[in-house]
Amino acid sequence: MIKIVIIFINIIIYFVIAAMVIVSPEYEIFNLSLAASNLLFSFVLMVIFRKYIKQKIKLRSLKSFFVLILNILLIFLILCLFNFFIFKNNLYFDLTKNKLNTLSAQSLKVVKQLNRSPLNIQLFSTKSSRKQFLNLLHLYGNESKLVSIDYVDIEESLAVVQINNVKENGTILVEYAGKSYRTVAKNELAVTNLLIKILTPNRKFIYYTIGHNEMSLNSKNPVGGDFLKNKIEEGNYQLKSLQLQYGIPADAGLVIILNPQIEFLESEIKNLEQYLAKGGSLLVTISPSFNGIITKNFITFLEKIGATFHNSLILDRLAEQQGAQASIPIVNSYGTHKITEELNDRTLYPISGHFTFESDQSYEWTAIARSTPFPGSWGEVSFQEVREGRASYNEGVD
Repeated sequence: MIKIVIIFINIIIYFVIAAMVIVSPEYEIFNLSLAASNLLFSFVLMVIFRKYIKQKIKLRSLKSFFVLILNILLIFLILCLFNFFIFKNNLYFDLTKNKLNTLSAQSLKVVKQLNRSPLNIQLFSTKSSRKQFLNLLHLYGNESKLVSIDYVDIEESLAVVQINNVKENGTILVEYAGKSYRTVAKNELAVTNLLIKILTPNRKFIYYTIGHNEMSLNSKNPVGGDFLKNKIEEGNYQLKSLQLQYGIPADAGLVIILNPQIEFLESEIKNLEQYLAKGGSLLVTISPSFNGIITKNFITFLEKIGATFHNSLILDRLAEQQGAQASIPIVNSYGTHKITEELNDRTLYPISGHFTFESDQSYEWTAIARSTPFPGSWGEVSFQEVREGRASYNEGVD
């Protein structure tokens, strides 16, 4: 009985080894050591129990048992080879419904920007957490053969950790084109932002005006611009505040004016005109003024460049059918443009006014999003009718 138990344990260890190779192939030394030890154990058992084994092998039932064991081991061997091939080549299959284990479109674009220079990522983490970090980093390696990934155990390689001044678990050191960069791989966004910084060293500056009670990009309240600010900075653009009366810096790739409430000085308008004359770019947002106070100088400036603002509220009759209020137009149709090429879902535009654009050879306008066509939506001039809930289109007025 004891002999059978010992032989059975020896066989079970082989199954454990196979399971370890499938589940944890990264523990290569341990797996090989365990396999070698068990093979030696098997050899010793065969020598010690050779007479017993010969006697039992002659039994038909035992022959069938050994055939079954061999078949199971063969299946495990095939699985091990298949797993080794996938692990060695960093192959993966994302079977989740929402592609949770696939890089975002933005990250894929960044990885495709890699030229012939290799990009080496060195991960510093503990053994217990390295799997979660490596799973993320391998998503980048799977998209480009130029990306290589190394691992350093911060608990064992203390000298390497100290030399590289690593302070936090999950730190990655990236070497590219002779330069080194670092960040903590907390998530995909952190890694992608570092790659953007590496691949586009000349960051573009976006200036946003202040001093006219514009929407604050630092405010986290519902009408603040904190979310917009974060999205802009994620695209590797650097935001700077701008006081227009002192001029517009030469490195301004874009000037943003977000819903100004206080009038512009003549000198500020002049600076804007000079900036545009040199080929500058301007982004303006204006919401309806329910109290009737309009920044006339600024509105006149916009008219000169072909954009006429109408102090009205866009109402969309069909918005209610899609779960929104009429004052929150819903856009499902987008033009062919770089800005909207990846927009597939609907977008909302609460409390929006509208512009009309003059035909002028000096300027070119492109519609990139379209609301519900008239008469489904229109610009309501009478705010009193809106307050009373009886707004309707009035031809020649709205």
